[in-house]
Amino acid sequence: MGFWAFTLITNLILPVLILLFGIHYGKNGAPKNIEGHSGFRSRRATKSWDAWVFAHKLAANIWRITGIIMIPVTVVLMAFTIKLSVEAINIYGAFVFLLQGLTFVATIIHVENQI
Repeated sequence: MGFWAFTLITNLILPVLILLFGIHYGKNGAPKNIEGHSGFRSRRATKSWDAWVFAHKLAANIWRITGIIMIPVTVVLMAFTIKLSVEAINIYGAFVFLLQGLTFVATIIHVENQI
């Protein structure tokens, strides 16, 4: 049970971060410095100030929705493994994390294509 809880918590880190960044950029907008080290830093987003602002606004909306959906989906998916062996939980947890990562990358690709 301890390893399952650990895996659940670690698998919730990415969706929670996605949600928090969505909330942050939705509330505060794009960082003021395109040349800085934070923000939605893609090739197209850094081309102009308008693209920078648009990318952050769109990404914020998508990340809020994605985070809200991914958190309960992660809990439900991990609930199926609660009685399994440590090895099975580890493999299943890695698969869930891979799905989360692919979802995050898909949001980046979508925003990049919308700019």
